[in-house]
Amino acid sequence: MRTTPDRTTGPVDPRADGTRADETRADGTQADTPGTPARPGPVTKVAIGLIQIGCAYLFLLVISEATGNAEIPLVLILLFMMAAGSSEVFVGPIGLSLATRMGPEKFRSQMVGLNFLALALGSSLAGLLGQLFTAIDSASYLTVTATCGIGLGLALYAGRRPVGRLLGSGLTH
Repeated sequence: MRTTPDRTTGPVDPRADGTRADETRADGTQADTPGTPARPGPVTKVAIGLIQIGCAYLFLLVISEATGNAEIPLVLILLFMMAAGSSEVFVGPIGLSLATRMGPEKFRSQMVGLNFLALALGSSLAGLLGQLFTAIDSASYLTVTATCGIGLGLALYAGRRPVGRLLGSGLTH
């Protein structure tokens, strides 16, 4: 029997699929109110962010090839930066949220610290990848970066259900 959510204590109604209104389903989507489409889960959001950053670098490749040796117009660079920056919204907050939800309650601050350590490692790797820009031509560099972003995003999207189940098994609430 379904119950209605209590407005004072938050969403508590049991669903037919066994989830609460604030839980992630095994397929990686978020349970939501009846009659509304399911929201993408954390794995899907990270996959979208990776695909978006890959597409941003693909856009940069296209405009750099189209302009040749000429200067790239500022508005196109700003469009690239908007696409690249907004893709971070799909990755950063999701990682921080998972870091606080995955670990034991006593170790939440350490999990957040580990999340920031992973971000620092990623920044260091980005610096190493940036050195590749001076070693090869810009078209090859942008192609490799775009291909990696789109490829990893599509792979993560394809495996979102098993990865979502693994993440869901570690959630503490």
